[in-house]
Amino acid sequence: MGDTKLQWVPAGLERFGHLEDKIFRAVEEFKALRKETASLRAENAALKSAAAGAEAALAENGRLREQVRSLSGVGDALRAENVALAEKAKAVEPLQGEIADLKERLETKDQSETELLDVLAKFEKEREEMRKRMENLKSMVAALYDDGGDGGKGVK
Repeated sequence: MGDTKLQWVPAGLERFGHLEDKIFRAVEEFKALRKETASLRAENAALKSAAAGAEAALAENGRLREQVRSLSGVGDALRAENVALAEKAKAVEPLQGEIADLKERLETKDQSETELLDVLAKFEKEREEMRKRMENLKSMVAALYDDGGDGGKGVK
């Protein structure tokens, strides 16, 4: 019995050493699992944040698509208006030539009218001179008849 007691002590210590090693490995494994859990939680939080950012980006993308559709409609309306204005401009182009011709004719008529007014003023001046001459002539003729041509004796 004495021998068995001695053999049991190293065997018990050996078992206790194995148990201690197992506990130590379990503790190390728990530490590793805690680190991995913390790392996975941080990664999970980052992924949730990225997912929220992606959702916000998708919402912004949808808003921008709607805005592009709206602006596309505005662009189509502007293009249609531009085409209509171009057609109106094409219709006005021939009229511009006619307007230029009419302006030129009006200027020519204005010049002619000015020339005619100058000629009319000249004729009126000449007429006034002629009227004065006629009055002078009348008074000379009247003076001749009053004189009678006989030296002032008068013929009756």
